[in-house]
Amino acid sequence: ENEGEGEGVKEVDEVKELEKGDDVGEEEKRAQELEGHLTKLESLFLESLVSVPDSALPMPIPTYYSKYLLPLFQAQGFSLQLTPHKKISSFLKTRHDDVIKLKDDNLMSIDRSDTCYRAKKKSLREQGQLTSQQQGKQTKLVIVNLFVIPKHITEKLNLDEERVSAQHAKSETRRGTGYLTASECRDVLNDYITREKLNEGHGGTVTLDPHLTDLFYKKDKTNLKTSLPKKELYAKWNQLMTKAYAKVEMPHSTIREMKKGAPPPLRIQVERRAGGGKNKYTTRVRGLEDYGIDPESFSVDMAKRFACAATIESDLPIGREKLKKDRVELSFSGNLAEEFKFILTRGEEGKTGHG
Repeated sequence: ENEGEGEGVKEVDEVKELEKGDDVGEEEKRAQELEGHLTKLESLFLESLVSVPDSALPMPIPTYYSKYLLPLFQAQGFSLQLTPHKKISSFLKTRHDDVIKLKDDNLMSIDRSDTCYRAKKKSLREQGQLTSQQQGKQTKLVIVNLFVIPKHITEKLNLDEERVSAQHAKSETRRGTGYLTASECRDVLNDYITREKLNEGHGGTVTLDPHLTDLFYKKDKTNLKTSLPKKELYAKWNQLMTKAYAKVEMPHSTIREMKKGAPPPLRIQVERRAGGGKNKYTTRVRGLEDYGIDPESFSVDMAKRFACAATIESDLPIGREKLKKDRVELSFSGNLAEEFKFILTRGEEGKTGHG
């Protein structure tokens, strides 16, 4: 009996040791994850500093965060909450008198000779990710339409998860995010067509199987078809996707931000001036902030360029559409809609590495 009791105690001890080992394993895993998040934060922090021009310093910390660091967080799907630093000021204080200097909630200066800073800038340059702004050159921001395949479609068609999540995207920033270019989204459908043998012997026409038929005609069966030309098929496919967009900095196709939905509007509106003659107009512009354009600088530049009066308004009178928080509306004398449109788009629609 005593011998049996001894074996029982031994088994209990072994179970405790196993449980202790599991706890240690979980702690090590959490420690590794935290270390990874801190390394990522450091990398994005240094990359943001490369973009900050010395001419913009000193700069309030909230401005630095919202204009330079937050866009990198959003593009990489990173959150400060993953680290012990719940506020950006907490993290920045750990780098004070190191690569940066702070004073009274302001970013005062950046040590461009810092070893880590120089290594990051060199790495960005070698990877071709150093933006024109970071190199002191003129930049252009463009909007690229992206697509996200809804989960119910992925499950219904048993689509390749890696393709759907953009694991093989050319851009490292988009990998694993689910944000697809038009061609990548089309390739996912083509893979399904090939797998199900829906295009054999039909040239440019694709036979619709029950799954595609249900997706395309679920809401309207009046014009139901059993096959579709590829051009029409792709159009219907795109209509089923969740629309998204990316702000891409040219000429190096660097993604600054990705979001679902429509891109924020940059509105140019022309009104006939009250009490003025038939040729007296006012051109109003709002939404510049969403594209990194400083409203005051734009106002001064356009007023000089077109020799017109310009005003900046943050509190609009009753009857005018309200502005978003921390946004302004610019007003210029004259009808300058076409001129502003040309200047803001540089008179062209470019092509990026993301479509």
